[in-house]
Amino acid sequence: MDPENQIDRNLLWIAKNCLMEPVPQPWQAFKDYNDNIIYYNTITEERTHKHQMNFHYRNLCLHVREKLLSANEDLRN
Repeated sequence: MDPENQIDRNLLWIAKNCLMEPVPQPWQAFKDYNDNIIYYNTITEERTHKHQMNFHYRNLCLHVREKLLSANEDLRN
């Protein structure tokens, strides 16, 4: 995201929501020794650095960006 770009500024609410979203069960968030966040699945014992809702919010951002760009094109024509 580019904070200087008007379209991207209109997407900041998605980024804020993503940062505040709790991890879904059975995932838990932990910090490692370097203060990096690690997500741990208590059932499968999988570990990852990616928040489990990251894919959802990334797709939402792309979808809303497309709509905003389309609306801007309509206004120009």
